Amino acid sequence: MRTTIILLAAMLMTTGCGSSQHQQAKAEAALCTAIMDTSLARQCRVENSTAEVVIDSDDDEAGREACAKISSGISKFSAKLTGSWQLQIFSPYRTDKEIASCPLHQ
Repeated sequence: MRTTIILLAAMLMTTGCGSSQHQQAKAEAALCTAIMDTSLARQCRVENSTAEVVIDSDDDEAGREACAKISSGISKFSAKLTGSWQLQIFSPYRTDKEIASCPLHQ
């Protein structure tokens, strides 16, 4: 996963992105790394201003707690994001919908 993020960031750097676009892409690439470094998530994916995270629980309360802990634990990274961002917490045991959602950056 980390190699994929590094390769994505390298590709974006070589495509001639403008400075603000480059900074945003760099922040997005670092976002999943920061989330995974909290040791609360099993998987992470960033798409359309949303970080989608899988935790090892199917409990809604555990999802809300993880959402709050991840959000506060990566605040220095999320401060670099522009626009509104959401954090969605999913369970590998429940595929119907997320078990929690919270703002990541507004």
